[in-house]
Amino acid sequence: KNEIIEERNCTSISNINNHLSNIDIVSINCMKTNETKNMFSYNEFKKMKKTSMIINCARGGIIDEKALYQALINKEIASAGLDVFDEEPYPADGKLLKLQNIILSPHIAGVTKESISRMGVQTVENALNVIDNNYDEEVIVNYKDINIK
Repeated sequence: KNEIIEERNCTSISNINNHLSNIDIVSINCMKTNETKNMFSYNEFKKMKKTSMIINCARGGIIDEKALYQALINKEIASAGLDVFDEEPYPADGKLLKLQNIILSPHIAGVTKESISRMGVQTVENALNVIDNNYDEEVIVNYKDINIK
């Protein structure tokens, strides 16, 4: 997977904490596990650039929301975008709603009529491609491991 990352002029890192002071935008797109719970708390925000932004489209609880609130009001980071929360739906009286430097939205990207239709069409196309022995490396994550090429 590192060669794919490098082909796109990106760098794979094993410990994000060693790089937070250099990152402009952090986009969280991982599973919530014991290891990732509160992965971003006030200590991590203090390491980030004051001009940086954090986005969480993964799961609530990966970002410590109380720490995020403090980091935003103390200008430890510039802004944030969340569509997942510790408590869903996010409470109408939640502190984050009072801030001007955050965008909040519901986590609904995969439940529109258009996305459900598109997922169905892509699934059928992928299945037909397998039958036709016409594999698309971009849609098969482990194509090297299953010896199809």
